[in-house]
Amino acid sequence: MRVRALALLLAAAFAAASCDSGSTGKPATGTAGKAASATERPATPAERDIPLGQLPPNVEPLHYRINLMLNPDQRRYEGEVEIEIDLKAPRREIYLHGRDLGVGRVTARAPGRPDVSGTYTQVDPSGVALVAFDQQIPAGKVRVTLPFTAAFETQPDALTSMSESGIRYVWTQFQEISARRAFPCFDEPRFKTPFDITITHIARHQAISNTLPVAQEPVAEGVTRTTFATTAPLPTYLVAIAVGPYEIASGPPVPPSKIRTQPLPVRAVSVMGKIATAQYALKETPRLVTGLEAYFAAPFPYPKLDLIAPPNFLAGGMENAGAITYTERGILLGDNPSIAQRRYFKLLHAHEVAHQWFGDLVTPRWWNDIWLNEAFASWLGNRIAADLWSGDEIGRETVREALDVMDLDALSSARAIRQPIVTNDDIFNAFDGLTYDKGAAVLQMFEQYLGPETFREGVRLHMRRFAHGTADTDDFLASLAAASRKPEVVRAMETFLNQPGLPLVTVDTACKGQDLDVTIRQQPYGATKPGDARTWSVPVCMRELGRGRKLPCTMLTATPRTFTVRKLCNVPLMPNTDAAGYYRFTMPAADWSRLAGTFKSLNAAEQLALLHALRAAFRADGEIAPTYVMALNEAVTAGTWDVVELATTLLRELRDDLLDPARRADFEASLTRSFEKPFARLQRPKAAETPGSALGRAAHAMLAVSVARAPGALALLAPQGNALLDAVARGDKAAFDEMTPALLHAALSTGGADSAARGIAALKATRQAEQRNMIVRAFAAAREPQAIATIQSFILSGDLRVREVVNYMREAFVSDPGREAAWTWLRRDYDRIVEVTGEGSQSRLVSLPSTLCSKSHEDEIRSFFEPRVAKIVGAPRTLANTLETVARCHAWKKANGASIEAALLPATATKP
Repeated sequence: MRVRALALLLAAAFAAASCDSGSTGKPATGTAGKAASATERPATPAERDIPLGQLPPNVEPLHYRINLMLNPDQRRYEGEVEIEIDLKAPRREIYLHGRDLGVGRVTARAPGRPDVSGTYTQVDPSGVALVAFDQQIPAGKVRVTLPFTAAFETQPDALTSMSESGIRYVWTQFQEISARRAFPCFDEPRFKTPFDITITHIARHQAISNTLPVAQEPVAEGVTRTTFATTAPLPTYLVAIAVGPYEIASGPPVPPSKIRTQPLPVRAVSVMGKIATAQYALKETPRLVTGLEAYFAAPFPYPKLDLIAPPNFLAGGMENAGAITYTERGILLGDNPSIAQRRYFKLLHAHEVAHQWFGDLVTPRWWNDIWLNEAFASWLGNRIAADLWSGDEIGRETVREALDVMDLDALSSARAIRQPIVTNDDIFNAFDGLTYDKGAAVLQMFEQYLGPETFREGVRLHMRRFAHGTADTDDFLASLAAASRKPEVVRAMETFLNQPGLPLVTVDTACKGQDLDVTIRQQPYGATKPGDARTWSVPVCMRELGRGRKLPCTMLTATPRTFTVRKLCNVPLMPNTDAAGYYRFTMPAADWSRLAGTFKSLNAAEQLALLHALRAAFRADGEIAPTYVMALNEAVTAGTWDVVELATTLLRELRDDLLDPARRADFEASLTRSFEKPFARLQRPKAAETPGSALGRAAHAMLAVSVARAPGALALLAPQGNALLDAVARGDKAAFDEMTPALLHAALSTGGADSAARGIAALKATRQAEQRNMIVRAFAAAREPQAIATIQSFILSGDLRVREVVNYMREAFVSDPGREAAWTWLRRDYDRIVEVTGEGSQSRLVSLPSTLCSKSHEDEIRSFFEPRVAKIVGAPRTLANTLETVARCHAWKKANGASIEAALLPATATKP
């Protein structure tokens, strides 16, 4: 309970923020600085060219000193920013960034000269601001001081204040360009400067930033000022601040080594009552840091590592230097996490910690090279996690993600990885699967081509050359070329980085006696325009499936290549060894049949690649439908857990997109018969399972209840799912493991309004992030209209976190019948959904109906979103992607629906 005297003192200490709490938070228009107004009228926004992309090169920030007064319980806060800048030439006006800030009297101080006053004006809604000084400022170093007030964000972005169990906390999320909404700054990645940060806060609260505190002093009763050590040079988007009644736990430090002479402190930070669940993450962190230090041959770049789980964090993680923020389910795992939880933590954690070198220590100069951050962290995070935690089935993540993103990359509306960044739309679009997953796949492909050791030496050289600085793609490619002594790698990688799309490698074979002649050629995959002349330099690596030998890799360019392999006549070839190449492949029908017939001789990564390639070939030619169906059957009966998961996705696609709704019951019955044996093994065995076995059983369970809708599986698993929900609602200890998604799906898809009510009661009763995540996703399985309506109403009730709302909506659009109901709901309650999820979510909402598959849906999507896209950052390209995806789907159905029906249901198929 708060003490009244303390509240009064805090009101005085935070006077500016509290007395201004009724303000709208709109930007100052010059009136705040009337005492220091310019002697001449500045040009109006219409009279000048406002820099909406990069700021002019005539001003460079050198150092920030930021003083903030932060009370999570107030609507606004105040602060002062002092920026040391280098003026390249005398100036009377400078541009910087600030959005919706109230900025008071601006002061410029140059050595040996009197102070000069100025006014601050936001000149564009995106957050471009102009500072006009009373007189010209000479060239050289100048300190500009900007006092300001601002409103806390009420959605998870910028400097946010949100509550957990009625208690409010403050934290930051500045990527991509949200630092400007928190304080005046030069909000671009090319500007890396040291920061001195001081926070005045309630004494019993914790204050956390990128570095450790160097001083704490009382400023009033119950009020403390915390000063942090100067940071290493950072861009604004990597600055981190958290204030509130957080709990902090120290884990085992990362011990000293030959690379790092001092121990590295590691801490976890959570909201009240949850810190005990961070022990698993703390225990596993030292080995991850040590592994990454060994890879880079460079010490962890910052003096400490905090793992912070603020309330309602929207992203999976954010790589703030030395102060990484995570969604709660990312690091609050409890004492005995399931395999799925461990996998999620290790992959996410490895990604974010890898960023501390690639992205933080070396930062891209501009957003067109953000792939250097995200692709590298995705690739190396997956790689190091697989090396350190091989038992958790992590080794195929880069392959899985690359194969999934290829359809997006094949769209005519797709963008290049290294896309020119001109507008804020472009910045937003840069953070997508092409940056993360395609970029990671390209790195994996060229690591295989150069060799792991050589590739690593190129990375190490890059880190040494640009430590604590900025670099672009050309710099990185030059480092790889220098280390490998293969300058041709630059041009080869550029063909994948600087143009959209991916190659389709066609493999033709012919026997010459006992030998096999192989011809490979390329064309753009999914191309729709005649004369598309795109080509790539493709490292094509193959494996023969007679004795399983790897064949020498071939760099395929625009010219077809032919080579002979001795004594391999009629031996199938796997055209993408270990699925490490970022390309689709195709071949004549007879060769497809031979390759699919040797499914079990492929490793799991190659099986994944084969299924994706066969799907693509079937989309182009319905005649190979029987071979595609044969491979899917093999995948379910003989594949690893992730191969079964992919087969489940592809079988669901066939059911929902290609089959006539009247035939779906026949299809489900056929699947139930075909997969009787795996569906009979869904009960938990008495003996301990390997992770792969447990994940495989869970994958078969989800196939049984979500696609086959096998009566026996639903009858077995639905009561267990309902019992689990009841246990959570009662507050009993409940184990959520690999089978839980299938149990909950069975319960929600069969239980109607009763199971929906059970799920809502369980959600209201638990604060455990992983339990909540599984229940929210299972809501999308509801099929009965009243249950769906009840769930949709609850989703917008305010009882869910923003990330949970977004996760539900993604799941709701996955398959029929839920996606049709979700599309109706999205249009009906769009404004309310945006209110709950935040303005920044709208571009993601535009992508949701891309799972629909009819001409009428395409028309509805265009009609609904076209009037809105101009006002939504990032939406024009997203809408183009969505419309093209839906159009391609219904064209595929028109062309090949009959052929797949004949292959899936041969005994009862209707004639085309």
